[in-house]
Amino acid sequence: MTRYLLLGSNIQRSISPAIQNKAFEKTGIDARYELFQISDGKFDSAIKLIQSSKDIGGFNITAPYKEKILPYLSGMDAQSKAIGAVNTVKIDRSGKLRGFNTDVDGIYLSLSKLGSLKGGRCVLLGAGGAARACAYTVLNNGFDLIILNRTRRRAEDISSDLAKFFPESEILVRPLNPEQFSKEIADADLVINAVTNPFPFEVNFSGAKRSLKLFDLWYREPSSILRNAQRSKIKSIDGVLMLVEQGGKSFEIWTGKKAPRRAMLLAAKKELLKD
Repeated sequence: MTRYLLLGSNIQRSISPAIQNKAFEKTGIDARYELFQISDGKFDSAIKLIQSSKDIGGFNITAPYKEKILPYLSGMDAQSKAIGAVNTVKIDRSGKLRGFNTDVDGIYLSLSKLGSLKGGRCVLLGAGGAARACAYTVLNNGFDLIILNRTRRRAEDISSDLAKFFPESEILVRPLNPEQFSKEIADADLVINAVTNPFPFEVNFSGAKRSLKLFDLWYREPSSILRNAQRSKIKSIDGVLMLVEQGGKSFEIWTGKKAPRRAMLLAAKKELLKD
């Protein structure tokens, strides 16, 4: 049996095992998807252990390691290089790691369902690995971008990295606080929340355009920002579809088989009902 893993911290509530194990069951592949919790300071030893394990075919990687994995990779696709973050790794027979970013596929599908792929002005909340994939996706679809983050340096790193690939796009960095949020959404066409739940302050959409749309990467119980957007009748979508799509792409990279996306989505929704 081949094993596939999810690497991260505080991942005990992840529903990815239910999604991927349903895919393996549906396609008849003898494989198992498991959680691999990594504590601070143990990342290097964890990667070495995985590389030495002959039964591991690949892994997903989540916060806070989507950028930290990069020096361990023997290669990655062009999209991952541009983004500067990886969420999917395939291990070859010699133990070498190759990185991919399937978050972009999930983000693109979610935005297309939201009807928000026509460009405009996007306010991105957060500057982690998932936010990098969001920034790349919206810039690649003609948006100008304003990144709001509590740690300015991380947002500036995304701005400088992606400006090289999108020189015609405006990329601004601003602090993440209630006043700046209210100011920026007045002209925004799209807001993407890539901040881990709970959101650090109560948001107010009263000054937003009626056509504003919200994509919230959080996929469990509705976050406060999603609830407030829905109360203001702002068209919104949560992160379930993104999670399933990025997982489907990961499955295809690992196995070479088409992912059973409908079964994976149903497994995700069933797992969420257990909470």
